[in-house]
Amino acid sequence: MALSELDCRRHAALELLKPICISLMKDATKERVKALNNALHEVDDRIAQEIQQYILFPVQTRLQLKDLPETLLCELCEVVVTLFQKTAVASLSSFFEIFNPLMFTLTPKDGSPRVFLEFEETKTSLIKALMQLLKATQEIVLSKIYVADYVPALGQLVSVLLSFAELEKSRAVQRLALEGLLVVLQKDSKFGKKNEPQLADFFSFCLPGVTMATCRIATGDSKQGHSVIVIVTLVLQDTSIGRSELMQNQEKATASMEQKTQRSQKQTQARSTLSVERSDDWVKATASKVKVLVDRLCKLVSHDNWRVRLGLAELCEQLLTKCCRSLSESLPTILETLVGLINDPYGNVAKKAVSALQAFSTAQTGGDGSSGSGSRALVEILEENMYKLVTSLPRQIRMCDEEEKPALIRLLNGYISLLGPSISCIVNSTPHLNRLCLALVQSLELDVRDLRIVEERGGRPDLGLFLFLNHINLSILLFTKKKRAFDF
Repeated sequence: MALSELDCRRHAALELLKPICISLMKDATKERVKALNNALHEVDDRIAQEIQQYILFPVQTRLQLKDLPETLLCELCEVVVTLFQKTAVASLSSFFEIFNPLMFTLTPKDGSPRVFLEFEETKTSLIKALMQLLKATQEIVLSKIYVADYVPALGQLVSVLLSFAELEKSRAVQRLALEGLLVVLQKDSKFGKKNEPQLADFFSFCLPGVTMATCRIATGDSKQGHSVIVIVTLVLQDTSIGRSELMQNQEKATASMEQKTQRSQKQTQARSTLSVERSDDWVKATASKVKVLVDRLCKLVSHDNWRVRLGLAELCEQLLTKCCRSLSESLPTILETLVGLINDPYGNVAKKAVSALQAFSTAQTGGDGSSGSGSRALVEILEENMYKLVTSLPRQIRMCDEEEKPALIRLLNGYISLLGPSISCIVNSTPHLNRLCLALVQSLELDVRDLRIVEERGGRPDLGLFLFLNHINLSILLFTKKKRAFDF
């Protein structure tokens, strides 16, 4: 009985979709594509999965046409989104049957990103279609896609998304492009959590381009740039590097077997040029370049938008928890940023900074109070940063803008709050104490907005003011008497 009911639903779905698909093959119009999209909403998910190729064929054929009107292209992308919300991509060929036409639409033959699309809706629809295609792809298919053979295909998609995020004027398209980049990176997906080493090896080739582009986006428009966190933590996280070394050792042990199964010598050469071996030397060289980007991003600590500061605190937390060994050169800067945020006026920002520092301290001590092997205690790093800050604080106060001074004072207050009794070492040092007092005096400013502070008052003069002026005159007189004259 259940089987006959399923057959009836399948027959009804075909009766509904068949005339629309045939008419779409003959002449594609906006109304017919819209009718197909509306009909898909009435089809059961299980039936739609069975006739997926039947529905995709006219859509795929129309996407491959040149000079496709943008209004029609937008409707075709809506059909792709609706279909893959109801069905899954179960084969590699099915994935590229839709992926290639969509990428062909985005990128012309000269290879430059197609940023000249006229309508914002078209760009949005294309990005959404590619995002839904990746989300609907089964894990077994994704494991075949994220290999060196398909680096050019996904690399082109990453390039297009970065181009939209950096050059597009529409804020909605910029944000959607960055969200699409997170989907390509498999952020927060089941496949991404299970296959972090594979994804890290795959995206090592585009780490410089992605981090530099997203850093420009974050510093130019600081409400964005979350992708730089994902790509850096994905590729440089300590556990992933450790697993990669194990995988490389296993690959060396089975090298003779792999040679027998390689398709051809050309494919082997292409795979070797596109893949990156994340060795110790590569990690050190990459970390030194990433440090420059981290320094630029950490300057957002004085941004006036609390959402930007909260995102910066989350960035520092991710880098501390996942990349503290590989990004050891950036560790003082990251900690300094978090210390400056623990006294943030916005409570959520301060809580995030405090929790990040506590998590890092626990990880460094191993949770039992004993310092981990090869790691420095948090107090030692904070004391060193405090010494550097006190030494350079007068110069920074003198040279920085008025908007940056509160951030410096909050940073100093954060160090004092965290170090507690350990601050006595700095206070007992005369040079550091002098510099600290000098910086605090330079940061003070007399509030003269109220004229009553400086205006002359009538009546009897203040006795305290009179004694103070006499004391100053007497000091000047004594100083001039003690001054010696030298004759030459």
